[in-house]
Amino acid sequence: MEEGIESLGPRLLEAFEKVPDPRSPSGRRHPLPAILTLAVCAMPANCHSLYAIHQWGREHAELAPRLGFKGGKTPAVSTLRQVFKRLDKEAFEAVLRGWVQGELGHRAEAAAIDGKSLRGIHGGELPGVDLVPVCTQQSGLTLAQKGGEKQAELSVAQELPAQVDLTGKVVTGDALYARRNLSRQVVEQGGGYFRVVKDNQPFLRAAIALLFAEPPWGEEFATAAEWGRHGDRREERKLWASTALNEYLGWPPVQQVCCVERAVTRKGVTGKETAYAITGLNPGQTGAQGLLRLWRGHWGIENRLHYVRDVTMREDASQARSGAAPQVMAALRNPVPGLLRQTGATNIAAALRHYSYKPLETLALLGVPSP
Repeated sequence: MEEGIESLGPRLLEAFEKVPDPRSPSGRRHPLPAILTLAVCAMPANCHSLYAIHQWGREHAELAPRLGFKGGKTPAVSTLRQVFKRLDKEAFEAVLRGWVQGELGHRAEAAAIDGKSLRGIHGGELPGVDLVPVCTQQSGLTLAQKGGEKQAELSVAQELPAQVDLTGKVVTGDALYARRNLSRQVVEQGGGYFRVVKDNQPFLRAAIALLFAEPPWGEEFATAAEWGRHGDRREERKLWASTALNEYLGWPPVQQVCCVERAVTRKGVTGKETAYAITGLNPGQTGAQGLLRLWRGHWGIENRLHYVRDVTMREDASQARSGAAPQVMAALRNPVPGLLRQTGATNIAAALRHYSYKPLETLALLGVPSP
């Protein structure tokens, strides 16, 4: 694990000075940048609750000066709760987003838009929080995130492209995000789009389905295939892509439409399903094999990011329920999976345990300078 660890700066303390402090100037014992830096550093150390963040700070009191605390003592749980509850979450996420994109988000990875809920804070009279993140397909790094009500997910998603440098990036999305204006935004910002098409776009789906109704043996159809085995489960995927509908559909710069057939065989029984997609990538940019990778990569976000956050990092069990705290805690978790994968980690749970034993490596990982 020690190999590949590098200082990622710039200093978090300096970055967090831009976040307004919600507390009254009188009675502030701990600087806000120090509190936020403590929380960010505790996350890769397997601390995913306010109590865990507090305990990590107290048990590593020798690190307090490096985190920006004076007097060698880190804040109590009550202080963390009050700060996170009242924090300007938009300003905090903007600073954290800038740090993540500047230091980690430069790789030419495809990015997925895929909403998720914070299940632990739903139910009864709790309003709940739903998040719409943009995250890289391979590393699972969240580049940007907006919170909102479930019915407002599309309007929230329309604000995200402006928060990410999309130059050269492909943005994938499921059928909910198959919208003309969202696709146009991505293209105007120098990116490409790939969207699954279902019944919420009936004309679009019907046109693509008709094109692929008969086996497409013509030269105008590009093809790709792959298969995999997991125990007694064998899965085969085939993709066909065509430019035949580009002028007909009237979609903002559509370059190809796709059909994917997925066949799963288990215990001698095979089930098949067919799905469709549309993309602004032309064949010269991405051929059939590349489109198939984008298709698979989008659905991989469930395992590479959502499962890691929900289960491994215990986001679904979070008890931070008041004010801005749920979204602030979610924002703190956002960089961790991608950050750990960029050090070479393949097992996130194991990497979290490693850094929980190595506080100095955790600080080095996040660019907190040595004394």
